[in-house]
Amino acid sequence: MRHIDLFRLDSPEKARSLGLTADLPDDAVVAVEWADRFRLPFSAPLLTVVFALGTGENERTLTFSAEDDAEISGLLDALRSG
Repeated sequence: MRHIDLFRLDSPEKARSLGLTADLPDDAVVAVEWADRFRLPFSAPLLTVVFALGTGENERTLTFSAEDDAEISGLLDALRSG
């Protein structure tokens, strides 16, 4: 698993120049924080998890979404059904 934080970066080129996307195996799991800043060039299926503040002080709401990918969509269905 690799963790990438894009908060202080301004382009995919900067991420590549820092080696953040280098040498990833085909089955790598990559968690990208601040992924809404720009899209990294991954060819694998994408599962997006958005964290939002809930109504209570310690409450968070997670929203899961996937692009058109059957494998990830199946995972989302499993998560939703518990």
